[in-house]
Amino acid sequence: MVTNTQSETNNNGLDRLFSRAFSINWEVVIVVVILIAAIFTRFYDVGARAMSHDESLHTRFSYNLSEDGNFQHSPLMHGPILFHATALSYTLFGDNDFTSRIYSSILGILLVMSPLLFRRWLGRWGAILACLMLLISPVTLYYGRYIRHDMPSIFSALLMIWGVMMYLSGPDDQKRRAHWLYVIAVGMIWNLGSKETAFIYIAIVGVFLFLYWVARMIQYFARIKGKPLFYLGMMGVFVGGVMSLGMYIIFDIIQFDLLRYTETSHFFALPVAEQQTFILWTLVTIGSMVLVVGGTMVWSFREKINKLPVGEMLAIIGIALSVCLTFVVIEEISHVAESGVTETAEPADPDAAAEGLTTTDISWTPMVLVWIATIGGYVFLFVTRRKDDYNGIDEKDKFGRGFWGTMDLFPEFDLIIVIGTLILPWATALIPYVMGGTSSDYAVIANNVPTISDGLIQYIPSITSPSQAGQILVGLMAFLPLFSLAWAIGLMWNWRRWLVTSAIFHVLFAFFFTTIFTNMVGLATGMVYSLGYWLEQQGVRRGSQPQYYYLLVIMPFYEFLPVIGSVFAMFAGLNVFWGWRKQDSEARIELRRRHRLAALQEMDTEPDTEIGEDEVVEQDVVAEIDVEKEKHLSESDIKRIGSRRGTQKIAANPIFWGMIILAIVSAIIFVITGFNSIIGAGVLFIIPAFLYAVYLIRDAHSETMLMLAEGYTPEEIAPLSSEEITEDTPLVRLNQIRDKAHLAEFPFLIFFSWLAVLNLVGYSLAGEKMPWLATHLTMPLIFLSAWYLGRNVEKIDLRKFMTRGWMVSLVMLLFFVALFQSFRPLLIGVRPFSGLSATQLNVTYSWLAASIVAGGSLSVIFYLTEPIGWKHVRQLALVSFFGILSVLTLRTGLLASFVNYDYATEYLVYAHAAPGVNWVLDDIEEISLATTDGYDVSIVYDNEVSWPFSWYFRNYNNVRYVGDNPTRRDVDDAVIVLVGAANRSKVEPLVEDRFVRFDHIRLWWPMQDYFGLTTARLDNLFDPTDPNSAQLRQGIFDIWWNRDYTTYGQATGGDFSVTNWPVSDRMHLYVRRDVAAQIWSYGVGEGGVLNPLESGEVNQCSANWQPIQATTVLQSQQGLINPTGIDVGADGRIYIAEQGLFDPNSSGGHRISVFAADGTFIETIGERGTLASDTVGQYFERPNSVEVLDDGSLVVVDTWNYRIQYFDNALQPVAIWGERGEFGAAAATEPVDGFWGPRDIEVDANGRIFISDTGNKRIRVYQIVNGQRIHLYDIGSAGSEPGQIDEPGGIAIHPNGNLYVADTWNRRISVFTTEGVFLDTFNVRGWYEEQGNRPYIAVDSNRELLYVTDPDAGRVLVYTTSGDCVGSFGESAGQQAGMGQFAIASGIAVDDAGQVYVVDSRLGRVLVFPPFPYTPQIEIVPDDSGNNPAGVVIETTEEITGEVIQPDTGVETTDEVVEPQTGNEVTEEVVQPETTADSDTSE
Repeated sequence: MVTNTQSETNNNGLDRLFSRAFSINWEVVIVVVILIAAIFTRFYDVGARAMSHDESLHTRFSYNLSEDGNFQHSPLMHGPILFHATALSYTLFGDNDFTSRIYSSILGILLVMSPLLFRRWLGRWGAILACLMLLISPVTLYYGRYIRHDMPSIFSALLMIWGVMMYLSGPDDQKRRAHWLYVIAVGMIWNLGSKETAFIYIAIVGVFLFLYWVARMIQYFARIKGKPLFYLGMMGVFVGGVMSLGMYIIFDIIQFDLLRYTETSHFFALPVAEQQTFILWTLVTIGSMVLVVGGTMVWSFREKINKLPVGEMLAIIGIALSVCLTFVVIEEISHVAESGVTETAEPADPDAAAEGLTTTDISWTPMVLVWIATIGGYVFLFVTRRKDDYNGIDEKDKFGRGFWGTMDLFPEFDLIIVIGTLILPWATALIPYVMGGTSSDYAVIANNVPTISDGLIQYIPSITSPSQAGQILVGLMAFLPLFSLAWAIGLMWNWRRWLVTSAIFHVLFAFFFTTIFTNMVGLATGMVYSLGYWLEQQGVRRGSQPQYYYLLVIMPFYEFLPVIGSVFAMFAGLNVFWGWRKQDSEARIELRRRHRLAALQEMDTEPDTEIGEDEVVEQDVVAEIDVEKEKHLSESDIKRIGSRRGTQKIAANPIFWGMIILAIVSAIIFVITGFNSIIGAGVLFIIPAFLYAVYLIRDAHSETMLMLAEGYTPEEIAPLSSEEITEDTPLVRLNQIRDKAHLAEFPFLIFFSWLAVLNLVGYSLAGEKMPWLATHLTMPLIFLSAWYLGRNVEKIDLRKFMTRGWMVSLVMLLFFVALFQSFRPLLIGVRPFSGLSATQLNVTYSWLAASIVAGGSLSVIFYLTEPIGWKHVRQLALVSFFGILSVLTLRTGLLASFVNYDYATEYLVYAHAAPGVNWVLDDIEEISLATTDGYDVSIVYDNEVSWPFSWYFRNYNNVRYVGDNPTRRDVDDAVIVLVGAANRSKVEPLVEDRFVRFDHIRLWWPMQDYFGLTTARLDNLFDPTDPNSAQLRQGIFDIWWNRDYTTYGQATGGDFSVTNWPVSDRMHLYVRRDVAAQIWSYGVGEGGVLNPLESGEVNQCSANWQPIQATTVLQSQQGLINPTGIDVGADGRIYIAEQGLFDPNSSGGHRISVFAADGTFIETIGERGTLASDTVGQYFERPNSVEVLDDGSLVVVDTWNYRIQYFDNALQPVAIWGERGEFGAAAATEPVDGFWGPRDIEVDANGRIFISDTGNKRIRVYQIVNGQRIHLYDIGSAGSEPGQIDEPGGIAIHPNGNLYVADTWNRRISVFTTEGVFLDTFNVRGWYEEQGNRPYIAVDSNRELLYVTDPDAGRVLVYTTSGDCVGSFGESAGQQAGMGQFAIASGIAVDDAGQVYVVDSRLGRVLVFPPFPYTPQIEIVPDDSGNNPAGVVIETTEEITGEVIQPDTGVETTDEVVEPQTGNEVTEEVVQPETTADSDTSE
């Protein structure tokens, strides 16, 4: 005999699941096939893709943990469980890319199979279809092969939800069992130990449980049915959530954010067209949802139209509008106003700033409220403490059982207690977050309690400053009441269950967050700082993605199947809701009528009047023919009944109305697109709809005759939309219907709808929007879609399907494909009948063929339908439609995961390693094995490529990391140097003569043209009169269909080839030339050929680098803020133009600082002022340069006021001219005062003023006559041909009349006469990167030298005035900048003694160097008589170091060497960077 205990033990959900799994039937076969497919797709070739940036972080830290136990939890890296699991994988299977992804892949497989846990609620087919959709889901498949935290996060969330469902509505013998609480605890800590998205899941589940509990409490105490109340509220929330999603799109496209930066920040400050668009779109959004709610209500009550529950519909709409408004307000509040571009500055010392302060700006109110609430909680627990004798009290006694005794009647309250008490201490970070405060405030707190703070700093190694100690103190003050209250509540609820549940939760928490009890600080970083970090990130908005990122980009491109399925599920769910409301209302009224009649009968009284409509429901079916005469029906009676049935079939048939709607839509499309005839619409839909209606009437007539012949009564023949409530309905059935209104079972479908809507809203609101987060959005949508499709699949009659249904399904597939091909030309690309060209005719013929196939297949469907019925065909049509979507989804997933997995043409490839990473690794491995017979090759790499290469270099034994400051000492012994684009300008001068360079893409991001959608862009996209809009739509379709950007690039004028991908981060691999020549031989046959890797031109700029040290440093007490231009006056005074910060709220800088010849600071001239404030005189906006004349007059380039200011030696304005003229390469002479970001200025001996008009690609020349400026002429024009210039920066004038121009983007110096005649150019071996810093130049006419700054390389190049480079000095500054180092080498000047003044913009100083050590060789060229009357002097360059193999011809040379494995081009010279705009000098 089996005891009850044994029965319960052997009959839990897991046992039944496994026993069912080993039953050999078709369901098991399908599940096994799905499992095998999941294993294959998640593990096949999973190590082939190179690690992305984030993946390499995870792998490297996991590797450190596995090798030496070195790991400390940090919220920056999310939860610690992934690292422990990956470290275990390394220990068991070794460390490589494949084993790194084992944990995530296993969780991806479990996620695919997880719907089987919910089979009880999804149904048999629903669970299978959910597994199938998760299997082929593109985002789930892609990130199931990715070492990220999202797969564990989602699966653990589902585990927690499964525990909730089983505890509340599992089998009777499993409800309220303690082990489900343990499952919930494991799911919670697994989720929290995976990623901060756990807070979203726990909040969504917790709030739903709370609302469910409140509804059941109202039901219990107020004796009203809770289900209508709860369901109406939930419907309102769902509809309001969907409305808010539409409003998010509208608010992002209308760009209300721009109003934040205007003085009149209100709706009417928008342009009228924007206002109208906003109103129209808002009305459409709200109106469409009202139509959905009202339409489904009318459909459900279509046979009792006079009984519409309008009040309930209005309640839903009212709740929806309130919810929508709330979500929209939250969305607007969540925006962080940007204050413009800010300068990089050294962080302030909060501890120093706190010295001497005793008060803070922190608000202590939240902390006080927490303590008050905690004390109140203890008082409540004491007052309501449990009674031991309530078990004998009846459940209906609402107050005799006490609070806890009453709560025991509500199992959901158990879950609220468990989840709430476990998560409550984790909410500690909310308190300091609400309190506000800065690091200085926390330092003040610590200084006020020095004994405690000093003890924390002394005994806790991770606390190193008073500000950190203050944060710990405030955190403890918030943590202690929350933690203690959580324990008190849990113990009061059920101390046995809570202690076990809490122990499971906290032991696992401590195990992982402390790295197996070795890092006790992890207790604080996990329980407190996890939420704190997540809250801080909401203001960061990583990626800066628009609010519609998920709704208009990721989900439509990848997860269109669950999105469309969820829309269908929404309609089905509303229909179910209204159908239940109709049935419940009728049952309620009938019961009331019967009770009234029973009361009258007891009084033996006949009612005087008819019972009112509020008490009696009319009969749904009115007998049209007396039953007694049913056997004597006339032909006309039969026709009348058949016609009525046929008419009702037409009215109730969605296919018929779908044809009518499609006909109307297609007619509108034809008119809009310019195709004036609507014959196509009629052929496709109107005529088949008419034939279909005739068929339905004939079918109903035949069916009526058949049913009458079989003995059915006319009442039984009458069509019923649902179960009818009549006078004959049994009382038991009425009570059963009414009991459904009792909120007793946990609503699975309502919960997943809640999860889906709030997920979409929450992640759209979240500051960080990334493609991998779409996995969280997809999961609940798949469950909803599977529920809907499962219900329809289960309605398919297998017998009918095997008869003709399978043929209908095949033809239906053909019909849908042909229908799509018929509509595609009308919406995308070239329209049919638009012309007689070959392309246009091809489109026309294709459209006609598709239309004929669609019409023909529809006719075949009509023919095949009669034996199986249209109801069955509707189910087959639905399944066929979703079958096509499934195939498309599978195709999308396979392309993303197995074809384009590391190409940025996929929107899932975000901050992802490009194929170049694997190519570089292959090259390095080949070199190392060939030269060292192992992994001992000398490698240098920087901070830009550290991820993922710090992971891949783990097995190399001679690797040096140089951060962002590579030096000559670092690279002297290196064989391989690998750096990112940001450090290329620093490395190139150090290596280029001895190394050959290979250029690759390291990381890339998807194309981001979807940023900044506006109404104008959308109007252009759908403009039927613009051929370019049709091409644009075709381009977008090509991207969606095949990730082909060709047509889109042609429509937009962009280059989206993978070699020139617009959003990428490049890296540069330098291989020592002799090693490269040794490894990659270019010998051909016996004779061989010259290997271009064996020799190259010596760069004298690098070869003769001189370690010159500055003799003087110019700095002021108030600091030089972003200085740029500099000039030295005849009296030796130094004038420095300070740009200041870009932040419009900053006032520092924007002036001219003056120093004496000995370096003593004298004064500043001017302050910040813009044209908008109508300032005249000593007011500047980021001045870039200054020129001092011999008489002491000053000419200032007031760059971003777009003007030039001329002051006399008393600083009184002489002339001010200039206006904004951002014309770029198309700039014309007029307006003669137009500038775009002017950079430098020179004045020649004749008083002519030369201005480098940088953005407009020219030099403008003026002269001042009687205080008036006169425009003389312009020099140069945009381009790269001789005499043309591109982005001119610094300029300098030689006394001989030559004008030298820093031709930045052409990477050369262009030489003109001061009259504008072009003379020559010579290339600059520098300016390698475009980081917005412009070079300046200065002439030393006494020694015939030209000094050229290389800003980002932190050096100065030295040329002769004839164009020969003779050397360089300076190097990039590190953390401690020396007297010969620059962070950004900007302006430059030379005084009469030859001293060189170099401005360091970033470090805010000027270094003064002695003249460059160079002595020209002078040769006197005599005339025929042996004299030299003309004084002709020819200089020759003295060779200081190195041997020049070939002279510098002034033309860049590129030796192309095909890399054996990659085919990449080996480029010895740097190709000019391509730009996408005329200038980047705009603010």
